[in-house]
Amino acid sequence: VEDVVVDAPSPLKCPRPEDCKNALKELVGDSFDVDKNTGKITCFCEECCRNMENAQVEERGNPKKKYALPLGWVRFEWSPGVSVANVTNSIEDWHVAYHGATPSVLPIILKANQLAKPGDTVLGGIKIEIRDGNYKGGPKYRDNSYSKEREYFNPNQIFLSPSPKYAALDNYSRLETLKDGRQIQVMLQV
Repeated sequence: VEDVVVDAPSPLKCPRPEDCKNALKELVGDSFDVDKNTGKITCFCEECCRNMENAQVEERGNPKKKYALPLGWVRFEWSPGVSVANVTNSIEDWHVAYHGATPSVLPIILKANQLAKPGDTVLGGIKIEIRDGNYKGGPKYRDNSYSKEREYFNPNQIFLSPSPKYAALDNYSRLETLKDGRQIQVMLQV
């Protein structure tokens, strides 16, 4: 996991990054030191993106692949510590993708420093389940409604997308309400 992307309602001193940082602190509590472990904070709200010359898509990886910027979100660069990507300097070779996550599991993801697939047991003995509203059966062949091709589908995997709009769908990243009444939605950029 490379970055945490948070959306909470709330650089010409945009107030959104600070609002989202406070929401993130409330969400993770003492399980993760937001101030110590986050680097650059980038706001992708309409006002802050006004000078981006309509750049909504960038490229990264080897070979270069397109990915969409998380417009309407605030991105926190997160330093997860030493990983294979850091040791081998392969970050620039990695293709950008987003993973929608339920906000309440973000502290577990940050503490474990990894994503988990359904069936895995994570810190605290919590077993990851397929969320309600999603297919819960075993692997199967199905017709892909987008490509119109037959494909093998296994629901016991980590889902990623180069589109933050797709990762932010309710199936992947549900909006949750914090104790103070603010709503928060989370996705991870990997």
